[in-house]
Amino acid sequence: MSQSMLQLDTKLPMNEPLAKRTPSQSDIAAFKDLTKIDALTTLQKSLNKLALTAPSQTQKEVRIEFDGFEQLFSRYLHEGVDQSSIDWQEIQPPPEETVIPYKKLIEADIDDPKSLLDKLIVVKLNGGLGTTMGCQGPKSVISVRSGLTFLDLTIQQLEQLNRQYGCDVPLVLMNSFNTHEETEKILQKYSHVSVKIYNFHQSKYPRVDRETLLPVAMNMTSSENECWYPPGHGDVYQSFYNSGLLDQFIEQGKEYMFLSNIDNLGATVDLYILKHLLTDETRHEFVMEVTDKTRADVKGGTLIQYQGKLRLLEIAQVPKENVDEFKSVSKFRIFNTNNLWVNLPAIKRIIEDKTLHMEIIVNHKALDKGINVIQLETASGAAIKSFEGAQGINVPRRRFLPVKTTSDLLLVMSNLFTLTRGNLVMNKQRSFPTVPLVKLGTSFTKVKDFLSRFESIPDCLELDSLTVSGDVTFGKGVSLRGTVIIIANHGDRIDIPPGAILENKIVCMPPAQFYHWYDVNLRMRMLGIETKKVAKMNEEAAVALGADILGEAVILSIAIAGLALEYARRSKNDLDKEARHQERLAKMERQLSELEITFTNQSAHLRELERLIQNHVSPPSKSTKSSTSTSLPESVSSLLTTNKKQVAQAFSIVEQSSNQLPLMQLHTIDYVFFPIAYAIQQTNDFIVSLLKQWPSLRRTK
Repeated sequence: MSQSMLQLDTKLPMNEPLAKRTPSQSDIAAFKDLTKIDALTTLQKSLNKLALTAPSQTQKEVRIEFDGFEQLFSRYLHEGVDQSSIDWQEIQPPPEETVIPYKKLIEADIDDPKSLLDKLIVVKLNGGLGTTMGCQGPKSVISVRSGLTFLDLTIQQLEQLNRQYGCDVPLVLMNSFNTHEETEKILQKYSHVSVKIYNFHQSKYPRVDRETLLPVAMNMTSSENECWYPPGHGDVYQSFYNSGLLDQFIEQGKEYMFLSNIDNLGATVDLYILKHLLTDETRHEFVMEVTDKTRADVKGGTLIQYQGKLRLLEIAQVPKENVDEFKSVSKFRIFNTNNLWVNLPAIKRIIEDKTLHMEIIVNHKALDKGINVIQLETASGAAIKSFEGAQGINVPRRRFLPVKTTSDLLLVMSNLFTLTRGNLVMNKQRSFPTVPLVKLGTSFTKVKDFLSRFESIPDCLELDSLTVSGDVTFGKGVSLRGTVIIIANHGDRIDIPPGAILENKIVCMPPAQFYHWYDVNLRMRMLGIETKKVAKMNEEAAVALGADILGEAVILSIAIAGLALEYARRSKNDLDKEARHQERLAKMERQLSELEITFTNQSAHLRELERLIQNHVSPPSKSTKSSTSTSLPESVSSLLTTNKKQVAQAFSIVEQSSNQLPLMQLHTIDYVFFPIAYAIQQTNDFIVSLLKQWPSLRRTK
């Protein structure tokens, strides 16, 4: 038996049967601590066995990664699933000096850009696959504009930067085990560009069975990747350190990394931010680019001041009752773009000092085998609280241009942007600085299907919002303006003709024959128009008519919905009012019942007092056969009689009120309680007066 178990046993009272004893909170806590120790010990043994199955040349690397996983798992066990929860009352908006506007930075001149750029490296997160967009392999090789991939555009940007300023800014890719091998093959085509490219891979952690808390994987040589996972981009700091590249760049005189997602086409090197980092009087070890929230960003993490430190608040950390407040654009106006500028020596320091702390993200998944697993992850932005002089910079929206779906892809492929040497810039002809809100249906999810539905990408310069659902195709030269909604019903297809201009249109096309029937049998007859010579409409005319009909129907529906909501609101108010009324009636009924009991008790007390007074004042004579009682003193007798009548009268009122309560109006109940309250007061006064007279009454015996 272990020492800890012996210590736990000695706390049990020896004279108390264990089966009858209720465990105390300290006992429960001790038991939980023991189970955590056992779980961690068992996991360590399983990981040691698993590491032995790795090829000999990779065992050292595997053990380093497993050490990192053990630390993360240990934190998870001891901090629990609620470790990332936050006290909502302690949240404060970040101080003004901790989130500065970008426009403040551009006031300074850039005198020597080369000296600034020579201290920079660019790190791109390249661990994601393109499966969500229907593509195989790394997401970075998806073609996004003019046949160029994310990786092509990134390298073009840095190549132009190095040539223009004669500097040496390297590109560093953090790959996952899913993308590493294929990325290394792809990089061979960039051997002649003037950009040095490095890559390292993030950790490979085992998925853990949710029930046993043990790794699902049986060995390291299995090709079953579903037993493993990359632990989120928060792993970038430790993996970068483990790769040896961190020390290498520090030795070369590099001071900062610019870290971003490779699918964010707006995340380019910014000289103004770099100069701020290298020349500001305050040393900023960590800078996060934030931008103003829109309705599409309400779930994005935001910067807050918490317990004296700048901190990233994610929606997963927000209590359920405060989620709506978190999504409010008025209170939390900025969100994290995940464009991060981090000091390299500071990364080395916090890794070696073991002071890097990021909230654990617990993801629950089900494998194809039917096993429920958990995977523990971290996010790179959460490290902000571990660095000194952390700061946020509120940047223009153009620096946040992620491509997560084909809806985003439509925007970057359109004429909203112009492409110059790898940089996407908002078209100057666009009247608004923000991009439209685009939602494409499931028919557009895969890149292959998306491209097949456009003969050419529509003109989106004047577009505000686009929603497309169902089987819809676009001809060449289509223009979309304002708010456009296109919905094809199941089994139907809508072909937007070449050159069509859709401005503030709702298009929903059932068969053209239906519109012909509507036009002939309803509209024309109502207007008295001759219908004999009317030909059936073609599809284009049907689309136009359908859009008009649907537009009017939408307006009518909104009006009806408004009336329905108002009716529902008033009905709810009436129900609430009735509920309050019934509650007051029930309360009154309870009070009246209590008064009945009170008067019954008081009447009994009065009878008992009368009996006691009679016995003590004028007891019956033993020598006299006929017993006659001497009456009470006149004052006492009078009081007693009066109060008896008042109690009887009040009791009658209470009884009558109880019977009539369901029929009474609330405002009349006050008139019932007034005489009752008066009677109670008089009765109490009488009892008190009797008690005061009791000694003198006893002396008259």
